[in-house]
Amino acid sequence: SAEEVSAMQDRIIDELEKDWENSRRQKAREGDDDDLLVANPNRQHFDDSDEPPPDSGEEEDEDAEVDDANHD
Repeated sequence: SAEEVSAMQDRIIDELEKDWENSRRQKAREGDDDDLLVANPNRQHFDDSDEPPPDSGEEEDEDAEVDDANHD
């Protein structure tokens, strides 16, 4: 009946919540870190004092613009 199904759902939910709480406590005791976020080595951030690597291609473009301006 519907009452039996509802009662079983409540029992299952209670059991799942207890299991979840227990796993959280266990991870806290073990010091398990769920943070899997790491810095992407392909995305480098430079400070104002740092210069980007010379192979970035930016210097070549700037030099080309200056040369074009000087030829006009």
